[in-house]
Amino acid sequence: MTDHIIKAAKEAGFDWADLGVQDRLAFERFYAIAYRAGMERAAEICEGQHEEDRPGDYAYAIRAEAHAQNQPKTTHDGSVVSKN
Repeated sequence: MTDHIIKAAKEAGFDWADLGVQDRLAFERFYAIAYRAGMERAAEICEGQHEEDRPGDYAYAIRAEAHAQNQPKTTHDGSVVSKN
């Protein structure tokens, strides 16, 4: 799990080697909370699927929501308001 946490920290712009012990522990706790929330949302999406759906439909729905969450918020004219 630590490899995933270090990768996430680097993607977020942190230098894991420069973080102190308290910062690392806080980041690990945050990562665990965010991970659990993401897994719960994925479970909710799966619960909303129908028996006739294929497993690939679940993956598509989860990835579509994850992609939508990473898109910047825009106004009607397309200018960016915020990244979430």
